[in-house]
Amino acid sequence: MSSGALYRKYRSRSFDDVVGQEHITTTLVNSIKNETFSHAYLLTGPRGVGKTSVARLFAYMVNGIDYSDDKTYSDIIEIDAASNRRIDEIRELREKIGITPSLLKYKVYIIDEVHMLTREAFNALLKTLEEPPQHAIFILATTDFHKVPDTIASRCVRFAFSTIRPEAIAEHLKKIAKKESIDIEDSALEIIAENSEGSFRDGISLLDQFRNSKKTITAGYVARVLGISPAKEIGALIKHVESSAAKDMMDSLDKLRHSGATDSQIAKQLIAYLRSCLLGETGSTLDRQSLLKLIDSLLKINEYSNTRIALEIALFSGFPATEEKPAVVNKAKPRQEKEKDVKEENPPEPVRESSTTRPADGDFWESVLSELKNENNSLYAIARMAEVKITGTTLELYFKFPFHYKQVSNEKNLRLIVQKVKSDNGKIKEVKLFIKEKAGKNGEEPKETVKNISNIFGPSEVLES
Repeated sequence: MSSGALYRKYRSRSFDDVVGQEHITTTLVNSIKNETFSHAYLLTGPRGVGKTSVARLFAYMVNGIDYSDDKTYSDIIEIDAASNRRIDEIRELREKIGITPSLLKYKVYIIDEVHMLTREAFNALLKTLEEPPQHAIFILATTDFHKVPDTIASRCVRFAFSTIRPEAIAEHLKKIAKKESIDIEDSALEIIAENSEGSFRDGISLLDQFRNSKKTITAGYVARVLGISPAKEIGALIKHVESSAAKDMMDSLDKLRHSGATDSQIAKQLIAYLRSCLLGETGSTLDRQSLLKLIDSLLKINEYSNTRIALEIALFSGFPATEEKPAVVNKAKPRQEKEKDVKEENPPEPVRESSTTRPADGDFWESVLSELKNENNSLYAIARMAEVKITGTTLELYFKFPFHYKQVSNEKNLRLIVQKVKSDNGKIKEVKLFIKEKAGKNGEEPKETVKNISNIFGPSEVLES
């Protein structure tokens, strides 16, 4: 095996080596043959698909130089806009651009990640692009085209690079593996290609990560290293969502995480699985709308700092709606308005059962859940897993998982639960939340987290961790 990074060793040396961008390379080759090239180009597209390589190849070919020659030329200038983004660097470029090339026919400026330039630097560059010298060519490259000002883009010939198909990446990696004497299964190469996200550079870097293995590199080994979960485990996780089996779902998630899978990787695989369900390739009891909603939630988990909770909540939101017992109408004779006012002005001390608890009335709590389901399905999915008790005039909710407790403690969610509790059971004067794992520890009572209903919207909120 040779030393050095593979992605540098196998950088494209000619336009024939550039794979998947034929619509661009063919046009550039013809423009060079016909001498009809522009003074400014804008290369856009995702990372690792060949933008910088094509820029360098064009710079050499337009000057009639063989790129296989490792010699560097002072007339081909590469600028990293991420490190040289200020107006001073662009002003220096403007001062030197008028000087004719010292060795070559054209002076070529390659500005990578051009979207990183400051506004002042863009304005300075714009003046140069408006009246460039005959001997100067600009090639701008960016992964964020939308950040490039229209005034810059309109003065360039734009080429949009596309992501590379996994099949093409796998075939390319297979050739490299053969040249480097890397013993790797084709199925392992396919997994690497699938996880390259359309980037040749990422694919080659992943292959580089595995090339020092002493034995044959198998698909199973690659999957374990990359934290990719077996398809059957992903399928089982979806089945738990379909059946609203909260505990089994959490157990499956924990198993996947303990095997090394990241939340982002799990979400990515879940999205692929659900997509196959939408296309009819895999069976699912979820309807089309539910599948789309779950996919949308999974796509957004990386927008949150805590991807762990974001993934779990996304899965809970995918629980299908189930038939619940109808709400029980309170048939008790309503108190007279005058009597109600008197009692509210001088409320009696709540009668509490000293140290015993009794289960909450089933119909009462089912009624609360039924109303929650109609207004907030995610909160309903969490509340239905609480262990519910009534002690005197106090409703106690015990949660197994801290994040469930935290979600219910959220002011908006708590307000909704309290509203439903008060409307369905006028006897409840107090609501308390507990983390079940802490209840009864060392013979102590669990620390209450929410006090009297009338005070739950106070200026502060204490959450247990």
